[in-house]
Amino acid sequence: MDLRPIGDWLIVETEYRRERVGNIYLSDKGYGKPIKGNVLRVGTGRRNRDGVLIPSALKEGDVVTFGLVAGIEFKEGDKYYRLIKEEEIEGVDV
Repeated sequence: MDLRPIGDWLIVETEYRRERVGNIYLSDKGYGKPIKGNVLRVGTGRRNRDGVLIPSALKEGDVVTFGLVAGIEFKEGDKYYRLIKEEEIEGVDV
């Protein structure tokens, strides 16, 4: 993959994808049920009000949990990915 996230964005690989008919997304899972994914790439972090860089708390390889509608879904080859802001991550598997 030739995409590198910037700021506090992450690229997460996931097996689940939303089915779409026109502009309407369909789901076979519960709307509020969280999804797990593997963090592939991590941005540099976010900046606070003073411009100081705050590095990401996540690292490549972390397994994270996020909501069904979190981030931007895209496909490359036969795999599905999400571009997600770090603040949309609900938890990390330990």
